[in-house]
Amino acid sequence: MVLTAKQRKELHIAIAEYLRSNGFEAASRAVAEETGAELASTEPDGAGDVLEKKWTAVVRLQKRSMELEAQVAKLNGKGQRKKHLTTNRQTRTHINTRTHANTRTHTLSLSLSFIHTRTHTH
Repeated sequence: MVLTAKQRKELHIAIAEYLRSNGFEAASRAVAEETGAELASTEPDGAGDVLEKKWTAVVRLQKRSMELEAQVAKLNGKGQRKKHLTTNRQTRTHINTRTHANTRTHTLSLSLSFIHTRTHTH
């Protein structure tokens, strides 16, 4: 992902402020000089924890994304299984109907044969 110029500037400032708030003064000044980040002469409240907040948000969102992906996979699996069961049920119904129809035909022909036999013997 490519950052816009504004996002890159904010990232450089957040890195420099993070370093300064954690006692890395020389590293903070070096980052500010290298990147051209303009740091406030005094650290405003919460300026050093911007990077930490974004980091924890990313981790939390990654975890949530993985949970949702697992849920989607589970639901897709259930959908495939349900589709398979429906197909099996339709096949069984079709087979049962055909078997039932064949049984009726067979029974009907046996009945006709029986009637035919009885009428011709008397």
